[in-house]
Amino acid sequence: MKLVLASLVLMSALGLKAEGILPENIQQGKQIPSSISPDQKFAMFEVFHSETTQTSVIVATLDRTLNLGRIPVPTEWSTDQPYKGRTVILWSPDSTLVAVHDSLAKHSEVSVHRLTPKALEKAPLPPLLDQACATLKVDRASLRSSSQIPEAWLDDGVLRVKIELRCKDGTRRFTRAEVPCR
Repeated sequence: MKLVLASLVLMSALGLKAEGILPENIQQGKQIPSSISPDQKFAMFEVFHSETTQTSVIVATLDRTLNLGRIPVPTEWSTDQPYKGRTVILWSPDSTLVAVHDSLAKHSEVSVHRLTPKALEKAPLPPLLDQACATLKVDRASLRSSSQIPEAWLDDGVLRVKIELRCKDGTRRFTRAEVPCR
């Protein structure tokens, strides 16, 4: 009995994970401004999930025939806030890496994703907020908010990130980090 129940729970979870975004949802998706890759092959789209009002941001081929995966960015549809002014998208020159930052969270973080021929993989990043606090000698408990803005791709997949700390006393501190992402 326990085995049957565990199998049903696992199948349900796999079914939810597999419930995806239909090709027609990608075709009807809204392209996110300034999201086209340098090689003009990929872009980000805000799409609805199959027959629901749930939305996601995905990376897909520019012709919208292949969904490579989701990007952790709140959608315009769900927030009523445009991407312009709150979202930074920075592609590597060879279009194999994309760094994304959305400023809605109190402690907003950069995420980096690698493109493979058929998928999107999240690249592991070090704890940039903790490193910035240590570098600037700021107690994390004194922070009101923070952000990690991708600024530039340097040689061989190294991302330069500007980290801003906004303290409860009204002061602002900045530092930069160079993060290998390959």
